[in-house]
Amino acid sequence: MTQGEKQKHSVWLRTAAWERVQSAYREDGCRTQNEFIERAILFYCGYLDAEKAADFLPAVLSSTLEGVLIQFGDRVGRILFKLAVEEAMMERIIASDAELSMETMDLLRKWSVQNVKKSNGQISFRDIMRLREPES
Repeated sequence: MTQGEKQKHSVWLRTAAWERVQSAYREDGCRTQNEFIERAILFYCGYLDAEKAADFLPAVLSSTLEGVLIQFGDRVGRILFKLAVEEAMMERIIASDAELSMETMDLLRKWSVQNVKKSNGQISFRDIMRLREPES
């Protein structure tokens, strides 16, 4: 038998599964229900093969990726720590020189949160300088 030839097979299906085949085969662009079932079987077998492929990835590749990600996370953590220290110093300097009420501070925080959300965190010092004061 050649690869293109088909044979008849008896398959037992639940009524609900058969109804799904009947309602979906045309939506999938199949000419027959048999074509739909064959494509579904091949798709699912491909899915299972792809899951098995993960079992064959070399352990070296996995541990290398893990090491790179750990180094990346550590680096980002150190950079964020340095940034937080610099920000705390700047806040202390500005707070010692500014004479702002708590009400103004609350308004400034609300305004800042709104602007960061609006810009998705992509706001620069130049953008802030263009704006004069918080909106109420």
